[in-house]
Amino acid sequence: MSKKEIPDFTQNRELSWLRFNQRVLEEARDESVPLMERMKFVAIFTSNLDEFFMIRVGSLYDLAATDDKKIDQRSGMTAKQQLDAIYRAVSPLYKERDKTYAEIKKQLHPYGVCGLDFKELEQQEKKFVKKYFKEEVLPVLSPQIVDANHPFPHLLSKEIYVVANLKQGDKAMLGIIPVPQYIVDVGEVEIPFPMDAIVKKDTIKDTVYINIPIQRKTYSTDDYRAVISGYRPNLDTMIIYHKKEIIYEKSRRWGIGLAAGYGVGREGFSPYLGAVVYYRIW
Repeated sequence: MSKKEIPDFTQNRELSWLRFNQRVLEEARDESVPLMERMKFVAIFTSNLDEFFMIRVGSLYDLAATDDKKIDQRSGMTAKQQLDAIYRAVSPLYKERDKTYAEIKKQLHPYGVCGLDFKELEQQEKKFVKKYFKEEVLPVLSPQIVDANHPFPHLLSKEIYVVANLKQGDKAMLGIIPVPQYIVDVGEVEIPFPMDAIVKKDTIKDTVYINIPIQRKTYSTDDYRAVISGYRPNLDTMIIYHKKEIIYEKSRRWGIGLAAGYGVGREGFSPYLGAVVYYRIW
């Protein structure tokens, strides 16, 4: 078999992996699977694709920029051809993922598991969210401008960024706001949960309010810093600061010692060595 001959029974590794991940998404679409398990498969599918683009697609991108003539022995494709094929295959997968996710969210809504827009919140919840944003989120946001004087910044993997097109007069620019991960932790908030109460064989629709506990809390003193999280609190990290004590030696006021130097005597200016008694004033 010549070097350029490609066997019929092999396939491109990257496209084969995408077909494998598609089967993960099919598990999320399977209505016989419990809803929360289906949601978990959606998360696994998305996490797999994140890693796929960071490692495999990233390697192909570098190869296309350095040696685009290299041929994949299993499919006969160059690095650029593989990238084009990956982009074509991934686009419908993302659309199917979004559709599946929306359907599962809709089915989970009657059970109180839902993601709400701000306008869908109750008045008490809106008040809490506004207060939380003003006190916890806004102080840690650092907007960045991209224009002729400010180059495009380095973006970290798996981080959330808010991007906006800005305009000041006739000048157009790009605004980027990195969203720190740690601001997702919230304190205790009262959340309404719908429930069915049975009173004398009659079912009555009612709502109970449950306090959601703090997900993470930091305790800090001069001696230590501890981070605790979870409904049943677990110690995540703890740093103990070692105490530092500076000891100063207290000098004695009175003392006896030897003194050497020059002095003026009967014979004029001459050196001397002798015992002295001293008293320290301060």
